Amino acid sequence: MALLSEGLLLFVVYFLMLLGMIGIIIPILPGVFLIWGGVAVYVWQTGFEVITAPHFVFISVMVLIAGTSDVWLPYLGAKKSGAAKRSYLLSMVGAIIGSFLLPVIGTIIGFVLGLFLGEYWKHQNANTAVQVSWGGLKGYGIATLIQFVVGVIIIALFTWQVISS
Repeated sequence: MALLSEGLLLFVVYFLMLLGMIGIIIPILPGVFLIWGGVAVYVWQTGFEVITAPHFVFISVMVLIAGTSDVWLPYLGAKKSGAAKRSYLLSMVGAIIGSFLLPVIGTIIGFVLGLFLGEYWKHQNANTAVQVSWGGLKGYGIATLIQFVVGVIIIALFTWQVISS
């Protein structure tokens, strides 16, 4: 038995999904995890009648991969560009400090600055440090794109399943 009316339930779900899409663009909210939360609320209210268990598992796996991509893709981008592990650790410290000093954009600035400083410290070469920083930034951009695409796919899949039920 559903605790919410169908209309209110869909409002809550799509509101969470909208917040999730905003969170993907402006990284202050846990983007794809909010979208997943909307689907989870719907499944909790309706059971697996509309969103089947296999679809929910598929959505959950997509969210897990996309939702963590902003951690591992910048690392892979920086590593591919030649970053040392110490530089990546400094980039994480920079991202954390940046997020407190300048919410939203500070995370990205702190990440890139930490990566740059770590590589400059190691090589004493600004060009190398810029190249590695650019690799990390590209990884972050790709992660954001993946999260956006996965968010759109989940919302489309959810909408399709609700409409066709």
